[in-house]
Amino acid sequence: MNARKRKVIQVALQLFLERGYVQTSIQDIIEHAEISKGTFYNYFSSKDDCLIAIIEIGREQTMVKRNELLLGKQRSDINVLIEQIVVGIQLNYNQSLLPLLENVFQSGNHDLKSAMRNYHLREIKWLATRLVDVYGQQLKPFKYDVTMMLFGSLQSFQKMWRTVTQEPFNVAAALHFLFAQLNQIIPNLDEGFMSKEISSYIMQYIAAEHISKESILEELEELLPLAQKISKESYELTDFLLKELVKNEPNITIIRAILPSFSGTFATTAYTEEATNITSSLWRYLEEKCN
Repeated sequence: MNARKRKVIQVALQLFLERGYVQTSIQDIIEHAEISKGTFYNYFSSKDDCLIAIIEIGREQTMVKRNELLLGKQRSDINVLIEQIVVGIQLNYNQSLLPLLENVFQSGNHDLKSAMRNYHLREIKWLATRLVDVYGQQLKPFKYDVTMMLFGSLQSFQKMWRTVTQEPFNVAAALHFLFAQLNQIIPNLDEGFMSKEISSYIMQYIAAEHISKESILEELEELLPLAQKISKESYELTDFLLKELVKNEPNITIIRAILPSFSGTFATTAYTEEATNITSSLWRYLEEKCN
């Protein structure tokens, strides 16, 4: 993503937050981003498409941070899972995405509601998978039931907290309390409520997100000459990933270890989003390789 497109996205997000999504026009975005109408439509097919791009960027950043938290840790460590949930909520809060996403979800716009539905379904699917990592395969028949219990309870706590106090909501503390309760409930689960129905619903709307090695290699090849303009380290790390990934059996441990440094060298540069997208794709590819 070039610097101009990034600026358009940043301007659009700011306008959506200040004026509201419905009240913000494409012309408003064009004027504040100081671009032509043709440039806007070269980047996005519509205002909806622009917002969907904002949502996807936020999701990619969240998944990268979550995977970095797993480095050197056991997937069964409940404290790591709590950190991963917190970082997702924190990133959305820092980018002021939560109120915007809530308004969009309540709107009558079919395309945006579909995009938001898929966003939430991916979050549910991710958490269900991680809960199985923590509690073991015996949870698999009930994983979506437990996921909904956790999500629903956390949201209820947040709403009530805002009602009774002005103090910031401590997400981590709430999660530690909720997981302490789940630790007592899960060993006694012998029948699910709607895990099968949720699983079928997710399969209906969320296609299997297969990541091909070839597509990642193409992205790395495109980034390599650009990385040379950033720094020697950016170029060397990009080149290393390219050479390692082209092997029949890439070294997964080494790739995982250098991914944070790789994405970090592009932070605040004109190619931040490209590096973030590649990092996210690599994490998902490595996940598939290990399963």
